[in-house]
Amino acid sequence: MIIHLEVIQGQPLGHVYTIQDPEGEVVIGRSEKADIVLSDTRVSRRHAKLIFREDGVYLRDLESRNGTFHRTKENRISEVRLIPGDIFYLGLRQGFRFYAERDVRDTDVYCEECGERMNLPTYADGSVAEVQGQYLCKGCSKNLDVPEDMVEGYRILHKLGEGAMGSVYKAWWEEGERYVALKLLKFDEECEPVVIERFKREALTEGRLRHPNVVELYKFGFSQGYHYISLEYVEGRTLLDIVLEEGPLEVSQVLKLALEITDALRLAYQKRIVHRDIKPSNIMITSEGVAKLADFGLAKHFESAGLSCITMTGTGVGTPAYMPPEQVMDARSVDQRADIYSFGVTLYVALTGYRPFSARTTQEYLKLILTAKPMPVRRLKPEIPLGLARIVERAMEKEKERRYQTPEELWEALCEFRREFRGDFSEK
Repeated sequence: MIIHLEVIQGQPLGHVYTIQDPEGEVVIGRSEKADIVLSDTRVSRRHAKLIFREDGVYLRDLESRNGTFHRTKENRISEVRLIPGDIFYLGLRQGFRFYAERDVRDTDVYCEECGERMNLPTYADGSVAEVQGQYLCKGCSKNLDVPEDMVEGYRILHKLGEGAMGSVYKAWWEEGERYVALKLLKFDEECEPVVIERFKREALTEGRLRHPNVVELYKFGFSQGYHYISLEYVEGRTLLDIVLEEGPLEVSQVLKLALEITDALRLAYQKRIVHRDIKPSNIMITSEGVAKLADFGLAKHFESAGLSCITMTGTGVGTPAYMPPEQVMDARSVDQRADIYSFGVTLYVALTGYRPFSARTTQEYLKLILTAKPMPVRRLKPEIPLGLARIVERAMEKEKERRYQTPEELWEALCEFRREFRGDFSEK
C-alpha cells in the first residue's frame, strides 16, 4: 500500500508526500521530530497523525490549537476514517488531499468520468484519485464548486454540467448506496421565484412518472440554502452527443428509441403531463442502449396550462429549435401535441443529422418554425423507409390538429411500421 498526501492549500503547494508501505502512525506538525514537517506557524508542533489500521487509514487530531477539519473547514474532527480522494485541513491554511494506491502496479487505467488514460505509477503526482472505488483523473476529482458535503446524506464527487435551473453533480447517496445525479438550485434573494417554482415542479412531476424510459427521481429536499433533486445517474450519453460524434443513427436504432420514448409519453399523457422541452440533449442512451427521457423542468399539467402564471404570454419557454408553432406563440396553451411535435423534430435530427431549419438568430429560427416547411426527410436521406419518414413528418405538422393527437396514436403508427420493417432490435 502506498499513501499520498497532496498539498492543495498552504506550503509547499502542489507537493506530494508519499508514504510507502506505512505501519503504525505518521505524525504531521511543525516539530522537527514529526514525520511530515510543515512550516506554517498556525500548525501545532504535533498537530495530527495518520493511524494505519487493518480496516483503513484514520486521521486523528492531537489536541491542536487551531483544529483539524475533514472535507470542509466547518467540520472540525477529533478522529475520522479517510476515504481516497478526501480533503482535510490542519488549521485553516494548510490543506491536503488523501490518495491511496491499490495493489496494482504498472497498469494503464482510464478515468471513469472523462476517459483520460492514466498510469498508476503517476499516482504520486496526484494525477489519479480513487473515489468510492472509482479511478478519477485530477481534473474530475477536483471539479467541484461546492463543498463535498453540501447536501446532507450525499457526497458530491464532481460537476456534470449546468441545467436550465441549476447545476448538476454526480454524487454518492449514502442511504441508497448508489451514485446519483444531484441537481442543486441555490435559494437566495437573486433567484427568481419562477425558477424555484419550476424546480419544485420538476421534482413533483418526475416523482409521479415511474417508467423504465424516464429518469427516475429518488428524493427532493432542501439543505444548507439549496433545493435539491436526487435523480437516477445514467451511465451513457445523450442522443445529441451520439449524433454529433457518430452522425445519424441507423433506422433500427431510431425505431427502438422512438418506441421507448413514446411509451414514456403514453404514461405522461395518462398522468395529464406535458414535458414541453423534448430534444436530443434530454434523451439519455444508457450503455445498454436503453433510451430515457430526462429533465421535466418545464413540465406542467396540460389541463391547467392556460391558467398557470408561471409562463407569461409570449414567453416560449423551451428550446427554440424543437418548439412547435403554438409554443412559440404562447407556451401556456400547449398540450400533449406539443411533445409529439418536439419528439418528431428529435427523430428528424436522429435520422438525418440536421435540424429542420437553418438561421443566424433565434428570432429568425422562430419565424421559420411559424412559416416555413422543413426539408422532407427522404430528400436529405433517401435510404430512410418511406413509412418512417411519413411518421416523423406527420408528428412535425405545423397545425396541431394534423399531427398525431395522442402518444397512443404515435405508438400505434410506430408499431405498424415495425411490423413492416425488419431491423435489428428487440421486441418491446
